[in-house]
Amino acid sequence: MSVSEPGEGSRAVELLELTAHERRQHLIRVATEIFPAVGADGLTLDRVATASGAPVSLVRTCFPTADALLSAGLAEALDELGERLLPFLNLPPSDAARRSVLEYVRWAEERRDAFRCVASAGSRHGIGDLVAAVRAQTVRLIVGELHHPQVDQAPAALRIAVTGWLSFASAAILARAELGAPDLETLADQLVVALAGAIRAAGDEEGAERVAASGPAAS
Repeated sequence: MSVSEPGEGSRAVELLELTAHERRQHLIRVATEIFPAVGADGLTLDRVATASGAPVSLVRTCFPTADALLSAGLAEALDELGERLLPFLNLPPSDAARRSVLEYVRWAEERRDAFRCVASAGSRHGIGDLVAAVRAQTVRLIVGELHHPQVDQAPAALRIAVTGWLSFASAAILARAELGAPDLETLADQLVVALAGAIRAAGDEEGAERVAASGPAAS
């Protein structure tokens, strides 16, 4: 069964006619789309109910709290991102970096509302733990590609550099969404250069060269 898009038309959606899975997916979509307007602190089940045209009691049967709803939406979006990045993990570091970053910025563009949730929802109880876990896993993957399989034994400067780059990348993607430029391929190239620079600044010249070795991300 097709689920209507959120907005005015979504008020006509009879959630009781949907399967439990479809109902949850519809509410996740509504919450994700209203999130940029209301922010992390303003997302409530009452607001989701109003936007979806459903009574709040029905929304609560799917998600007991707004945090549970937001967590489900973020987990789903991050799982999708992980699946899209998986094919690049076994490539050489330079190719893996460029192709992964390009896929990341493409995902952020296609799932702009979800990305904004990921970037700014950490202040809510429980959501910060989810985002922090994903960031920590990303740091482990990048540091591991730089020949430090035990991230806890990698130089602290390198871990700090990669963690800082992740924050920079998120801010750059959000800025690009506001400005409408540069194109995604150029942004991905800039982010890879920034990653190589951060790694070099941390004292890992060889790792920086490996990351920066290949051509443009679009190639």
